[in-house]
Amino acid sequence: MSGVTRALAAFVISLGIWLIPCGLAAQPVVPPPLPPGPVSGNGTIEGRVTFDDGKPIADATVRAVGPALRGMVSTDTDLDGRYLLEHLPAGMILLSVSKPGLIGAGAGSQAQMPNSQVQLADGATGHANFTLARGGVIAGRIIDAYSEPMSNVQVMLLRKTYMGIGGPNAPAEPRLTPMMQNGPPPVTNDLGEFRIFGIPPGRYYLSATYRRMGPVNNATTRTYAPMYYPGTTNINDAVMIDVTGSSLRDGMDLMMTPVQAVSVSGVVVDGEGKPITTQRAFVNLQPRGGSFGSVPGSGPTKPDGTFEIFGVPPGSYTARASMPPPSTPPPQGWRPEQLIAYVDVSTANVTGVVVAPVKIVTISGRVVADPPTADFHPERLRLMASSANMDVIPPAATQPAAVNPDGTFEIKGSAVPTLIAISGMLPTVRAIRMGGRDFTDKPLPITGDVADLEITVATNAPRAHIRVTNAAGDNPQRVFIAMFPQDRREWAGASRRFQMMPIGGPMAVAGPGSTGRAIVVGTLPAGRYYVAAVDMLDIASWRDPYVLDRLSKLAVSVDLHDGEDLTVDVPLTTWKN
Repeated sequence: MSGVTRALAAFVISLGIWLIPCGLAAQPVVPPPLPPGPVSGNGTIEGRVTFDDGKPIADATVRAVGPALRGMVSTDTDLDGRYLLEHLPAGMILLSVSKPGLIGAGAGSQAQMPNSQVQLADGATGHANFTLARGGVIAGRIIDAYSEPMSNVQVMLLRKTYMGIGGPNAPAEPRLTPMMQNGPPPVTNDLGEFRIFGIPPGRYYLSATYRRMGPVNNATTRTYAPMYYPGTTNINDAVMIDVTGSSLRDGMDLMMTPVQAVSVSGVVVDGEGKPITTQRAFVNLQPRGGSFGSVPGSGPTKPDGTFEIFGVPPGSYTARASMPPPSTPPPQGWRPEQLIAYVDVSTANVTGVVVAPVKIVTISGRVVADPPTADFHPERLRLMASSANMDVIPPAATQPAAVNPDGTFEIKGSAVPTLIAISGMLPTVRAIRMGGRDFTDKPLPITGDVADLEITVATNAPRAHIRVTNAAGDNPQRVFIAMFPQDRREWAGASRRFQMMPIGGPMAVAGPGSTGRAIVVGTLPAGRYYVAAVDMLDIASWRDPYVLDRLSKLAVSVDLHDGEDLTVDVPLTTWKN
């Protein structure tokens, strides 16, 4: 084989294409087109990445993305902390910088990926500097009941997040998500030691999960349940750890407690309740509540559709079966059917678990205006059924659907507790009723098809014009405006009375003696609210009652009444993590 032929063969194989003989000769193979790269231009962006004291940071990665770029370009800083991005097109360019162990100003994931925007003109040179600092550190040891060090224990930091159910105005229950890290979560060494670094300021749960080495079978009678600081298997009894700046929290030790290991067995069935025998499924046990964490066990189904998982510690789990796609590659738009069951494990083997599809239902009804007005156009609204159960992912059928001009609608959902997300023309929901009962700010108990859902939209909702004033006179990169109810009973669970607006500084902030540009809020129902404006905030966890309590001390009070149009001046406050 010649060098050219070998090179061509290597290229074809690298694309995953094999020449298969057909008859006497193979058909010619045309490689698929490579994905287009970023659009180039003649603009440049340069800058420097340093510590607070001006010391340069070498080998930090600077990335650039943007609508005109249609891709991402990146470069690393030199020994003097300088970087240069060349051949950029004109337009808005979003820059971000990262280096393991270092964080920027901000909260949550914003601190781990500091960013800046540059409006780049054709052929121009833009400038953006970044200042990073060392993140917080949590270190400690994991030991067993005999005070012996335990190696290969996975250690993670978990935080409460409140995003992902129906948008910013919809109710949301917290879920636990791991802190974003560079690489996989750390495991303990032979001394049982761990060290988590580059932690943004915030509040975290510390969790430790035993990773068994070797096979798990019916002879496995003992295991270790996930542990949470300061030493509990129940997340509700865990204590959150405060991380500020580049603080070091050492001595965060945990003792793993051995527990009885049991087996979980059952069958995976189809929509008719018959065992699935035509395909092999894979069943995973996952913590309830949609939270990320350890997977205590998993295994494939047998030819008769049954399964058995060994070595499971006590806890509440969702058994989820994953089915292979009908073809390779999967059809466009294909999404696997959800097959789940809820399993509570104590100290005895669990049998008879039936993992079945989540039922798809039709939800229909009408949107009405209060008070009625000729200016109300329900066809501009879009509705979507979102699961209030964090264990159920919205299936492919639950896509946003437009409301008809007469206010009627029909949407798809799942037979689980459900929230209705509404978008378009800034609607303010006044009431939601089903079967004559009021479910405003409550999940709908959907168990089958629904034909009488009534959604009342306020046409005279209050409008608040929020003006953020800054005595310092400067415009920060971003401002976070938070509106939330003064009634603390609404801080947990379902409520429409929350609004978070992350906005670019020049759009919302006024300097001394200036009025600035008002941000209009017209989606909240009448009531008493706090309004706070801060220079940084973790938008994924701002609905944590702990955060809301801190925000309330920085906020101004405002009463919103139906039909009212008022202006609210809110001072910009520095948020201290």
